[in-house]
Amino acid sequence: MTEIARKPVTSELKSLGVGQIAVFPIEQLTSVKVTCHRLKKELARICWDCRVKENLNEYTVIVERVH
Repeated sequence: MTEIARKPVTSELKSLGVGQIAVFPIEQLTSVKVTCHRLKKELARICWDCRVKENLNEYTVIVERVH
């Protein structure tokens, strides 16, 4: 199992294009979920949206930009 480095959540998510993914360590789960919810509200005019999945086998959080 490879250790995923912690990284800044907001800048990482804002830089995603549609269909791209970002992977975060499970320790950042709460920050990722809160940031995704906030970005959905702030960027509603451009229809920014994402999907968050937890992989407990690899201890990661996967975010996919869907719109």
